[in-house]
Formats: sequence, C-alpha cells, structure tokens
Amino acid sequence: MSVTVADPTYSDNCSVTTLTWVMSGATTGSSPSTGINVVGTQNFNMGTTTIIYTVTDEAGNTATCSFTVSIIDLSALSLAVLPTLV
Repeated sequence: MSVTVADPTYSDNCSVTTLTWVMSGATTGSSPSTGINVVGTQNFNMGTTTIIYTVTDEAGNTATCSFTVSIIDLSALSLAVLPTLV
C-alpha cells in the first residue's frame, strides 16, 4: 500500500550534515548514508514497519527517533447477520 510519510522536523545550534532513515519489519529499506533524506512516499507491505531517523550535526552529535507504520488488511473481514428465532 502506498503511504506518504510526513517529513521529520529537526534543528540544531550548528549545521545538520546528515539525516538518514532505516525501515525494518514488514517493509525494509534505507536511505543513502550521506545528505538529507526523507522517507517520502513508499509502498508498505502488510504488517508493521518501524522507521528510525538519525540526524547528525557538523560536530558529530547524533539524535534518533522512531515510529511505526501499520498496514492492516480489512478486505478479508465479513459479517454475517443471523436471523432471530422467536
């Protein structure tokens, strides 16, 4: 399923040199190891995927954050209404 992931916000008192991400779980992948990278729109498999962003500043300090994307198949659900017997 195609999902657009919101871009992260980040700030620092000096220049940010890299923003990278890694996906694990139902869908896997990663960004280039250099530059500023965002997940953007990706095709996700059914299940739960964890995305971890890592930001690095020019002094080499890093910070990370993570979140999950869950894709659930609702098409297989059905409901049968049984008649009431009196």
